[in-house]
Amino acid sequence: DESDSLQEAVQNASLIIGLHADGATEDIVDAAIRYNKPFVVVPCCVFPNLFRKRFINISVDADGISNLGSDSKMKRVPVRTHEQFCQYLLEKDPRLRTEN
Repeated sequence: DESDSLQEAVQNASLIIGLHADGATEDIVDAAIRYNKPFVVVPCCVFPNLFRKRFINISVDADGISNLGSDSKMKRVPVRTHEQFCQYLLEKDPRLRTEN
């Protein structure tokens, strides 16, 4: 079965890499976390209309403008931008980080 072969490949991998993986980026991150594997992804396309269940919390002021000040509130928004997608992926596990 192809699914079993893929699972075995992930379990036996020493590193998982996703470069311009499009719609598979989140699955790569999830598999790496699940099987405790080191990984690197270069997120690219967000596909907000395809992945409608992706949300992040952002800080906004009383006017709804993004704000990190002490008077800000949290607002749940759909992931629509590359920056938001990266934040969404980072929030999956506290060990994750970005590299420039």
